[in-house]
Amino acid sequence: MNRFKNVVVGIDLAGREHLVSGRGLGRYSRAAIAKAVWVAQRNGARLHMITSLDVDAHAEELIRRAADAGRATVLDTAKSRLEDLATAARGAGLTVTTDVQFGHPAACLLDDIEQNGRDLVVIGTRARGSLARRLLWSTALRMIVRAPIAAWIAREGPDHAFDNVLAPVDFDDTAQEVLTLAESFARDVGAQLHVVHAIDFSAENVLRAGDADEALIAEYHAQREAAASEEFEALLARHLKEPESAVRHLLAGTPADAILDLAGRLEADLVVMGTRGDHDTQHRLLGDTAERVLTHLDTSLLVAKPIARD
Repeated sequence: MNRFKNVVVGIDLAGREHLVSGRGLGRYSRAAIAKAVWVAQRNGARLHMITSLDVDAHAEELIRRAADAGRATVLDTAKSRLEDLATAARGAGLTVTTDVQFGHPAACLLDDIEQNGRDLVVIGTRARGSLARRLLWSTALRMIVRAPIAAWIAREGPDHAFDNVLAPVDFDDTAQEVLTLAESFARDVGAQLHVVHAIDFSAENVLRAGDADEALIAEYHAQREAAASEEFEALLARHLKEPESAVRHLLAGTPADAILDLAGRLEADLVVMGTRGDHDTQHRLLGDTAERVLTHLDTSLLVAKPIARD
């Protein structure tokens, strides 16, 4: 693949299952670490592990005062646990660094990305049953909205087998990076690349409001399908090295429904999609399509950003 050289993974050590109670690392953090190590190995990349202690200013001051006085604190515990994880990753032949910060996890990751030129951030998600309830406000969503680099939202589990990679595209400035990244990944792991575009027939309601008959509606559909097919083929020819090897899917309906339905039917192992989120705008959302996909997708997600142009 050779796409990434400087990978950062966000690890949650502050949960009650780890730092506080001393239990093992949470499942979603294990998934993030496993995927980050795997990606770094395949790309020959450096790996940085970061965790944050999201406490209020008073607690932070007390922890820092205790540390300055030479007393053992939760900061020492976090550094020790993170170093244990790094040592295991180094055993796989990787160059690994670590850092423990105070602050919100997303803010710490964004600062690290900006200061250290990372090109991929890996984040774990909660278990499937709680995904829909938590993801909209999670570090994962905030990173996808604001990070200027690719983001991998890792599905729980260490399995790295890939049979089907799905790349949803629209005819916009994210398509090139999505196709390039998805094809590179699929070729590297020996997976089948599937490319999907959802055809928008939204003007049908307007036509029907004007008493259009079924013949006119059918003509409208035929014209939209022909135009979309032509543009779809041109897009693949421009941005894929081997367009003939990609399986095409032109589907009617909303993009989110098309992506979720096809990902389920294919049992896709990875979905590579793009966003146009402005990382400089703190409260900007991803839009209905990406938001719905993030909430309901049952597989790993790799989110690409538009290629920067001069």
